[in-house]
Amino acid sequence: MCAWSMQDNSCSIAQWCPEDILREVMSYVWEDDAARCSLVCRGWLHACRAQLYTRVYFMSRARKARRLLARTLHTSLHLQEFIRELSIGPDDDDGSLYSWFPTLASLGNLHYLEVYPVDPVEGFQEIFSSTPPLLSVKHIYLDAGFCRYLTVQRILEKFPNADSFALDLDNQICDVSHPTRVIRRISIRSSLVDRFFPFMEAYASTLTRLDIDTRASTDEESLTHTLLHMTHLVSLSVIIPSTPAFLDRIVLQLPHLCELHCMQKSISSTLLWRLLSQIHTLRLLTRSGSFYLAAIEQMIRCSRARKTSLRMLVLQGSNQELERIKTACVVTGIQFDNTWWFHLLRR
Repeated sequence: MCAWSMQDNSCSIAQWCPEDILREVMSYVWEDDAARCSLVCRGWLHACRAQLYTRVYFMSRARKARRLLARTLHTSLHLQEFIRELSIGPDDDDGSLYSWFPTLASLGNLHYLEVYPVDPVEGFQEIFSSTPPLLSVKHIYLDAGFCRYLTVQRILEKFPNADSFALDLDNQICDVSHPTRVIRRISIRSSLVDRFFPFMEAYASTLTRLDIDTRASTDEESLTHTLLHMTHLVSLSVIIPSTPAFLDRIVLQLPHLCELHCMQKSISSTLLWRLLSQIHTLRLLTRSGSFYLAAIEQMIRCSRARKTSLRMLVLQGSNQELERIKTACVVTGIQFDNTWWFHLLRR
């Protein structure tokens, strides 16, 4: 045993483990630990690459780390094949940090892309404009700092196969009125959300999730008309200044709706009393901190009697009313949360 060890002391016992098994093991390892494991030997380095480059985030890295990562992706194009999720954040220069970005168009593995304000925006805008359509991307999130330079039509052209769009819009021109593909999700935050009703209505027949977030007043009649065309909606999030019980009639005419996220005054206590049996997640946001206590407690009792499918209830605030609701949820087996953790635009 000693003789064997002396003869092969330059070899790591880790090298005897098959690479496919190593890759499977590394898929359960945190990224920081995977980075350390990649230093063990060449075999472990290859096994760790998928874990290290499947999700690439420039947002959470220091300036030096961002530049090192960018240089690695620029000089080692084969590593881009591992990228499934990419989050692009601020630049420190003229956009040169992302000079490798156009090469992603030739790959078929990138499915999720986030673009936050890149400073200066113009530098990355030129790179983005010269990039061929990203055919593999399915979900796209564009922040307002970058999105203000693009029309909705231009966004659709750049991501021809994407079926999920989360857009932080402001003054863009919505120039889409005829459907050209299947879109499953549209999430929009805008001060001029009325402009995008034609865009949402154009894809109403295929939408399964719609998120709207605006602080400005909205044409409720037009929005109602648009929502009633979305008969396949599974998830609806509407955070708007609205008249009381605005969503009552709409919710009752969406037979597949399972998740509802809205301002409390947008629905009535009557709707809570007869909450649709298929809704399993309900999030209510209130500005005053007071809830329809009796209606919510009755809704929870109906869930206990298996008259509804409610599994999760989210109410923001901290008062005695919430404690009563929380206790009732615990008894019934409903997951309860009073922190507003839900992000409309993020996946």
